[in-house]
Order: sequence, then C-alpha cells, then structure tokens
Amino acid sequence: MHAYHTIIQRCTAGFGILINAFLIFLILTKSPKKLGTYKYLMIYIALFELIYAILDMLTVPEIFSIDSAFFVIIKSDKTIIPQPLTFSATVTFSSMFGTSIAIFAIHFIYRYATVTSHTLMSAFQSWKIFIWLSFPIVFGIVWSAGINLALAPNKAGDQFFFFRFVYCQKVTITQFLTLIVLNEYLFKTGHTIDQVYYIGPYFYPESVAGVDYFNWKPFIGIGCMLLANFVSTLVILYIGIKSYNYMKSVLPSSSQSAQFKSLQSQLFYALILQTIIPVILMHTPAFFIFIATFFNSSFELLGQIPAMSIVFYPSIDPLPNIFVIWNYKAATIDYFNTVKRWILKMTLEKTGLRTQNTTTCAIVRFDHRSSLNAS
Repeated sequence: MHAYHTIIQRCTAGFGILINAFLIFLILTKSPKKLGTYKYLMIYIALFELIYAILDMLTVPEIFSIDSAFFVIIKSDKTIIPQPLTFSATVTFSSMFGTSIAIFAIHFIYRYATVTSHTLMSAFQSWKIFIWLSFPIVFGIVWSAGINLALAPNKAGDQFFFFRFVYCQKVTITQFLTLIVLNEYLFKTGHTIDQVYYIGPYFYPESVAGVDYFNWKPFIGIGCMLLANFVSTLVILYIGIKSYNYMKSVLPSSSQSAQFKSLQSQLFYALILQTIIPVILMHTPAFFIFIATFFNSSFELLGQIPAMSIVFYPSIDPLPNIFVIWNYKAATIDYFNTVKRWILKMTLEKTGLRTQNTTTCAIVRFDHRSSLNAS
C-alpha cells in the first residue's frame, strides 16, 4: 500500500476521534430531555467508533487480496502498538468491523419500542439495558473466535507471502509467478515474516506438488461471521420497516405531542443514515471480496477499495446525529459561529495592532526627517 494511504488513514482516524468526542459532548450537554436512556445507546456507539478510530490510527491496517486470498495486514514498522500486542490488535480491529452492525440492530429495537410504546421499552429502563448492550460484545467474541480458529496465520499463508515455503522445499512455477505479483506489495518494502501480522481467508492454497486444494477452515469461519451479520441485518430491516410504517400511519394521529413526534422522526432518520454508512463503506466491499476470493478471481485493486473506504467510517458516521438531530445541529452551529467570531476578533486585533504600529513608525520617521530639515 502506498505511503499516501497511511497519511490519509491517520488523518481521517484523527478526525474520527475528534468528531466522536464532540458528539459525546453534545449528547451529554445538549440532548433533549425526552431522549431518555437512548442517549446511553448513542454514547455507546460513539465510544465504539472512537475506539475504532484510535485503533485504526495506531495500527494502520492494510488489505491485500488476490486470487483466493484476502488478508488484513498490519506491519510492525507502521503500527505504534507494542509488538506482542500487534496480532491481538489485528483480531480486535477485524472483530469490531463485524460488531458494528449488531450495535445498530440494538438501536433499531430501541427506536421501535419507543415509537410504539411497546412493553419491551421497560427492558431498556432498568439494569436489563446492560443485557442489550452485551449483545454486540457477544458478536465480537464470535468474530474473534472465528478469526483465531479459521483465519489466523498458518503455513499456507506464510507460503503465500514468501519464497521460504517449508524451508528448502521445491517451488512450483505457479507459486513463483504468484510471488512475483506479491513482490509489488511486500518484497520491495523489505519486510520479513516477523514484521508482518495478517489474518484472513485463503480458500485455494497450493500444495508443494502444485495442486490446488479447497481449504474448509476459512470457509467455515467466514460463513459463521457472515451468518452473524446476516442475523443483525435481518433484525435491522424487519424492525426498521415496522418502525417506518408505524411512524407514517399511526404516529401522526396519536395523542403524542408534536415535539415527541418530531424528535422520534429525527432520531429514526439519523439512525438510518448511520446504518447505511458502514454498510456502504465497509460491509458491501468486504462481501464482494469474500465472493471473489471464494471463486478464486480476486485482484489487488479489489482489496484496495475497502482499504480506502473503511478508514472514513468512524469520521463520517457521527455526522447524521450532529446534523439531523435539531438540538445537536443548533449547538454545533452556535459553536461554529463562536469560533468564527473568535478567529475574526483575533484577526482584527492583529490587523489593528499592525496598522497602529505602522502608523506610529511612519510618524516617528516623519518627525525624524522634520528635525533633520530644521537643523
């Protein structure tokens, strides 16, 4: 991956840290009183994306895909994390990738319970809310287990990257040609096997005899992960459609106040936009790569697409809450105007000071010349 990717990744991750911290500040200080316990769910996802951005900045993960291989790679010379923790950071980063959809599923369930005054709402207003918050953690554990069991580094993956397959065993022509392609990615940077940490599926590795065979382990691992995400997606679609239909057909004629209806509409549409962003930037590109690698037809450019799009997720996803929810939008505009006035004031003060100094210097020079002429 080119150097500009590292720069873009760290800059966008830094912005993601700032924007999520700002959103948490808005939730704590500017939330409507009728927001209720939903603000804790909003803080939950903002903290999740804040941690995701921090991890992204520290590790600078890269993605490489070709033929039947798809690897998330972290290089020791780019990461700031200590070497003993690098592999754990790689697993955590990938697990958080899968957990994001589960978090939004919980939000949609809460939104439906609030809008319809469902009895399920009581489960979010007591200690049981911690049970709901634990579901994304369970999904993260499922992803971590799948990665460690099926997608962890192995001999086939090591062989994929380097000439030293099984020490001095014979290299086939196909393996040699594959490694020529990989030269563009790893060899020219001078990395060794000890400097690269990777996880990911390699569906059709090649044996020493030059015969491709199907690797079942990554297939089962990816299948379990996609199944977990599929369940979360079904929940989002089912609950989201029910919530939308209720808001369009029942809520307008209900006895709820206009303020309540407006707030629920703002929260619902902000949540929809928040959900669409990771689906477009992360899960859709990853899904197509999984399909391409399964059919042994992936290529390097296909892996670079999510490598670039994923980095924008934590910095863009908070924006719907900030600009769709009226309280947060108004507060943001006020803060922006305050900063703009402060910058303008400082500029005017500096400009005025320079003008004053210039005028004073001119007067001094004029007086000096006058005194010389008089003498």
